[in-house]
Amino acid sequence: MNLLVLAQTTADGSGAINEFLNSPLGGMIKKLAGVIAAVVIIYGLFKIVTSAAQGRAGAAFRAFLVMLVVGGALLKLDLTGKMLDSGLKVAEGGISQISDIVGGSSSPGTPPPAN
Repeated sequence: MNLLVLAQTTADGSGAINEFLNSPLGGMIKKLAGVIAAVVIIYGLFKIVTSAAQGRAGAAFRAFLVMLVVGGALLKLDLTGKMLDSGLKVAEGGISQISDIVGGSSSPGTPPPAN
């Protein structure tokens, strides 16, 4: 296994995730995630059927949503990486805006700039 490939970085996180998933270790993780996704989906189907049989439509719908999100995220790891990268960019933008609103970053011992 070439460890140099795992140590390289790219400009965005989704590219790094795709590079990792194309490595031998990433291939093993994709297979493991597929097995876990199958277990989650089968468990979710049983949970939906039992909840519906007991007359709890809300619990059945909640189980369906959880099964859909978790199973889908595990089956499409490259898409999950893109979603994580997008979420981190949104969080970074929000933190940047909050930092601009409160006056930027200053060290703990210095007073904020005068307006």
